[in-house]
Amino acid sequence: MTFIRFIILFFIPALGFGAFTGPEGQYNLVHDFKDEWQIYDAGEKLYLPFVKEQNFDFAAHTVVLNTEAYPYVTLLVKSDNPADFLFINGSLIQKLIPGKWVTIQVNDLKSKYKVRDIYLTVYGNVNADQKFIQVGYPSRKNQLSEKGSVNQPFNIKPRANVPYRSTFVVVFIVTLVLASFLSNSYPRAFQRYYNLKDLMSFLVREQSFLINKPLNRTNMLFVILLSLISGFLYIIIQSKGINLIDSRFFFQDAQTFGLLLSNFLKLCVFFFVMFVFKFFLINTIGRLFNLDKVVEIHFFKLIQSTLYFFTLMLIILLVLFNTYLFSETFLEKYFLLVLSVFYTFRTIIIYFTINRTINVQSLYLISYLCIVEILPIIIGLRFAN
Repeated sequence: MTFIRFIILFFIPALGFGAFTGPEGQYNLVHDFKDEWQIYDAGEKLYLPFVKEQNFDFAAHTVVLNTEAYPYVTLLVKSDNPADFLFINGSLIQKLIPGKWVTIQVNDLKSKYKVRDIYLTVYGNVNADQKFIQVGYPSRKNQLSEKGSVNQPFNIKPRANVPYRSTFVVVFIVTLVLASFLSNSYPRAFQRYYNLKDLMSFLVREQSFLINKPLNRTNMLFVILLSLISGFLYIIIQSKGINLIDSRFFFQDAQTFGLLLSNFLKLCVFFFVMFVFKFFLINTIGRLFNLDKVVEIHFFKLIQSTLYFFTLMLIILLVLFNTYLFSETFLEKYFLLVLSVFYTFRTIIIYFTINRTINVQSLYLISYLCIVEILPIIIGLRFAN
């Protein structure tokens, strides 16, 4: 079937039935996407057909290219607007020079992104009539001229995400150094935090120094490690074009190593403050519910379970990222679901641990956990994109 489609795409333009397009009219037009523009609805979280009369103020116009439907052809992109940019699957490729075509081999896109559907977005001006996305096949004249030409029309391939990769290397080294330091300097605490059997156990040794002194130096070092891992996870997710929160008021739009590293440090500080704030929230609500005895146990279980799960998730994402098995679509659909399952599981562990530690009515305990665990999770998921 692919071979037949190739024959049709090649011979019909060759017989002169197709229009000419592209740089200097050297491409036979196969398909024009001018009537297939889409816009992204942030509220519905999906793409909707572009209606000029209704969506006249949208600056981003997107088409979906089925790479299997157009094999062996060339993608042609042009804008007559002065400040438009080309994005592919959410990643910035380049600024479009007004009136100049950008040519990309469709097979190169398919090989690079490993998916059938490619999202092509021209962002900048609201005038969609001056934006052009087409696919065509080089005319015979163009094929002959390319053989001896050293100044071919600009042919772009999707660029590697170099700033993110450089940032990942530095962040990975910093996280690994801190983890190694903790494992050597505090081996008992390290083994306790990363102990699955202890995590799943509902009987807690209350005399442990990790529980009795939740804000001591040892625990704070592990909270710092957890903050580094949390920030690392966030920038990995962000590198795939997935922003969990609209954080433009706090973080700079980063495409350079320096800005990405600065954003990572801000994230780490933010997560550290949130974890410390969580302790004071637990302590305050615990006193109101007369559950002073379980505040330290609750906080320890919270840090232990989060550190264990986030570390495991970080390892999995790093392996997928470096083996090019990373699926943005799968991640975007199921990442929040995985987090929801984890937080639910963590709440259940904390419930049974507290219930086995002291004698307290279930309804009383559930009310306490709803305020300090479930309510913050619901609010966090509500504000996630």
